[in-house]
Amino acid sequence: MPLAPDCEITIEGRVLNFDAERIDACLDAGANRFSIGIQSFNSKIRKKMARTSDGPTAIAFMESLVKRDRAAVVCDLLFGLPGQDAQTWGEDLAIARDIGLDGVDLYALNVLPNTPLGKAVENGRTSGVLGRTLSAPCPLRQNVAIFTCKGVILWTMPVGAASVTATGAVPHANAISITC
Repeated sequence: MPLAPDCEITIEGRVLNFDAERIDACLDAGANRFSIGIQSFNSKIRKKMARTSDGPTAIAFMESLVKRDRAAVVCDLLFGLPGQDAQTWGEDLAIARDIGLDGVDLYALNVLPNTPLGKAVENGRTSGVLGRTLSAPCPLRQNVAIFTCKGVILWTMPVGAASVTATGAVPHANAISITC
């Protein structure tokens, strides 16, 4: 199939899906963007979400992708996770900034019935789920100052057209209120 020379070829996965050989194979085959489902860099939260790698491992992996400088690198972050609060959410955004990612996609946790998390919430076995609303002083403006609000759900970084999208975000002067 003929492709435009500047088409985007994205590889999506989780930290555990990749080693150096697999990354090189993807790049050599023409991949020019990696989108990694990080969800959170916080080790305690990652453990609750059954992620097999801890926070420092996830950070090191993302840094290694960025340092290759052969593809755009973005990650998904979730808000409303069990044990997450405005501080840990802000820390995740600051880490994403410090890694030098090309973009961050922000999503609200969707607790579905009949899933392990859905059943735990229903039975009161887990607490700290913020649900689908997080209103707090905006870490994107205060702690992650290089992000600029470009629209209701789009945040960009200068140089390189990096972006952050937030499902359902409503920008305010000094806060981000994310409601779905």
